[in-house]
Amino acid sequence: MEQSKNNHFVAHVFRHEYGKIISYLVHKFAPSYLEKIEDAVQESLIKAMQVWGYKGPPKNPTAWLLRVANNQLIDSLRRDKKIIFDENDRSLEKEKTMPDEIELDYTINDSQLKMIFACCHPSLSKEYQIILSLKLIGGFGNKEIARAMLKKEEAVAKSFTRAKKD
Repeated sequence: MEQSKNNHFVAHVFRHEYGKIISYLVHKFAPSYLEKIEDAVQESLIKAMQVWGYKGPPKNPTAWLLRVANNQLIDSLRRDKKIIFDENDRSLEKEKTMPDEIELDYTINDSQLKMIFACCHPSLSKEYQIILSLKLIGGFGNKEIARAMLKKEEAVAKSFTRAKKD
């Protein structure tokens, strides 16, 4: 029973913080890594469900998810060798020593504002703008977006993939 309660808590936190975490990481690493960022954030959710189920949630769940996603992304980029960190470069050390208290709650920071503008770029169709905004900023799933737009879930998924490429 406790595991179910924890999973609901993780889902609730993840739903409300997903857009903030995505925005922060896109701002930090670049929009060209959006797919890898999404994967890293999803991995942070999986890890949260595993760890929080036994240890309980941390004091600042958003910071925990952000740290895990950030580390996952760095590891992924290193594996792919798409980004090379100079050994003398201190930026990697900064990544590993992110502050425990990250103020993402209840504010729209610069990275979120940039993400909103990116999702609503005039070169994108209105449909793509809506799908990108709801998915990346709002944290809605394909099923929920499809229901709201009166479309099939598969169509929304394809539109999301196309919109990210545009």
